[in-house]
Amino acid sequence: MIMAFYISRYHIKAVDKIAMGFEPQEDSLFMIMLRVPSYGLAFIWPFYAKRAGLLETRNSLDKKTKRPFILNLLFLTVSVVSLTIAVLIGKYVLHVM
Repeated sequence: MIMAFYISRYHIKAVDKIAMGFEPQEDSLFMIMLRVPSYGLAFIWPFYAKRAGLLETRNSLDKKTKRPFILNLLFLTVSVVSLTIAVLIGKYVLHVM
């Protein structure tokens, strides 16, 4: 959530202006947390960028702007996998749950 807040303060408006053609006036943190992984996936994978219509946005932004979105997506993925492994170990190995 802290990473999404950082992205919302500094990077999301520039990406939204290029991707959608306008800046949303009032943007909730919840809506930003939904868009950030989508942009991150588009910046990592060209196939998804083409499918989502973000290929021009992906090609027009520099690495400094893309990096927080990609790091946020990777952090989210690692967190979900780690949580899933911890729950499975707790349930089947330690018999805690």
